[in-house]
Amino acid sequence: MQEKHQTLDDFLEKHPDRQEIEASKIKRMLDLDDFEESEWTFKTADTKEFTHFIFHEYPARMIPQVARKLIKMYYPRYDSPSIKKPMLDPFAGSGTTCVEAMLRNIDSIAFDLNPLAHLVEQVKATPMDPPTLKRHFKAIMQHVNENRGKKILETIPPVAQTGFWFNEATIGSLLAIKYAINETFKGGTRHEGTILPAKNFFLACLGKTARDCSYQRKDENKTYRMERERMVEFDRNVDAIQCFKTIFGNFLRATEAFSGYYRTHQFTAKCTAVLGNSMVLEGVADNSIDLIVTSPPYGDSQTTVAYGQFSRFPLEWILPDTSGVKNIDEHLLGGVENETEFPDAPLLLVTCKNIMVAQAKQQQILIATFLDAIGQSELTDTKQEMKDLITFIDTHMPSIQDTTDFAGFIATKNAYYARLGNGRACAAKGNKWLDTRALGKHGRFKIYEDRLGYVISFFADFSKVLARLYQVLDYDRKCCLVVGNRTVKNVQIPTDEIIVDLGKSMGFEHVTTFYRDIPNKRMPLSNSPSNVPGEISPTMAKESIVVLNKPGRMK
Repeated sequence: MQEKHQTLDDFLEKHPDRQEIEASKIKRMLDLDDFEESEWTFKTADTKEFTHFIFHEYPARMIPQVARKLIKMYYPRYDSPSIKKPMLDPFAGSGTTCVEAMLRNIDSIAFDLNPLAHLVEQVKATPMDPPTLKRHFKAIMQHVNENRGKKILETIPPVAQTGFWFNEATIGSLLAIKYAINETFKGGTRHEGTILPAKNFFLACLGKTARDCSYQRKDENKTYRMERERMVEFDRNVDAIQCFKTIFGNFLRATEAFSGYYRTHQFTAKCTAVLGNSMVLEGVADNSIDLIVTSPPYGDSQTTVAYGQFSRFPLEWILPDTSGVKNIDEHLLGGVENETEFPDAPLLLVTCKNIMVAQAKQQQILIATFLDAIGQSELTDTKQEMKDLITFIDTHMPSIQDTTDFAGFIATKNAYYARLGNGRACAAKGNKWLDTRALGKHGRFKIYEDRLGYVISFFADFSKVLARLYQVLDYDRKCCLVVGNRTVKNVQIPTDEIIVDLGKSMGFEHVTTFYRDIPNKRMPLSNSPSNVPGEISPTMAKESIVVLNKPGRMK
């Protein structure tokens, strides 16, 4: 079930006679010597170097080579290390930027609201002592062997449907592992040094074990259960204890490579991981950051990449309080619709109007199909109402394009959906008539989901983040944002251009935008932008790297 980790396995201690060769290879790797200066795609690069291997399947993860190149290009060069300021990643995710900063001996600050991301950041960016981890592993496995198969009530996750997502043997094994970790590190949080980082390391191992050994579809970020036919074969092969051992071995090798490099070079850099809101960046002083490198969400988590859903099974097994696990996506950018705050982005308004027109046309086609489906019925009132709705949409679309600000646009959008809602009761008669003829769902009336509230809310929240980034960044320093242009209703949202507009309105200068193909990101190749069965369109195949500059003080 597990991948074999081969990156830098022979680093330093294992083959002392090859240390000089290995050091040369690592230097070439970190200096990107094997790539052209114009390269941003890095299709042939190893994206699992050092601790980048740990939870490398985290959704929409920024590959290390992109962060590495941005740091190389834009982090200031100082004669004296004492005056260096830290880097910042306000959407740290699985910690790519922090690890790359550590490999350059640069202090970094990592913010994320997702507890799984927060844990993984700490594990990946904390140098640890491999022999100590091995000793803890032996103690954990001793507890596991003593308690395997026992019903350890205090470690059962307080969530519903555990049996729906795991078979009984797996639940018993996960309970034993969780109990063993707690027993091995009992009272450990009261001590400084290596105790808490080591416990976090094993909790990350447990979290990945829980996800890998669940009935969750392995190629999905959202919580979808695998088909029953696949579950039978899966149950025959799954072994949570062996899975945990394999994950430990892989994570250990990654940590050995990272910690060995860090200590060999006598680095002193630290990563400060904060479970916090990037709109606030609590504790970060104004003008205190030398470089920002981040890959923000492409859109709200509920309709794009589901970070919270991906994190569900790991978190339910490692958090003491799981009450908020299912609601993580609601707390991320645009997670709650807000139609009272609008970003200063004319291009976004134009895009929203185009999406609204596309939604209206799609709705019009559905109504026409429904009208055709009930054509043989005697529902005269329903037929007339549907014809009136088609006419309404025809006359309403020009008024959508005529709006000149977000307040007017929202009012027009809400009037449109109110009118559709008025026709719902009448349409229900037609749906009932179709049901009596066992025609299934074909031709049924429905109102397509309004996604624009989430789109606008996302950018309203993002504008707050950008304003805060401008404050904390030092003068004449760069803010680098790796973004993708998502599609809604087959209309592409030019997120990169909108960010440039928002940045300029706050005082940033646009330095440049680089473009790269996405060969490695863990995202589906296609999705249903309209939620219409059978209708798919390609997801993002390219990313934009927007580089902004905070200009120097006025003289």
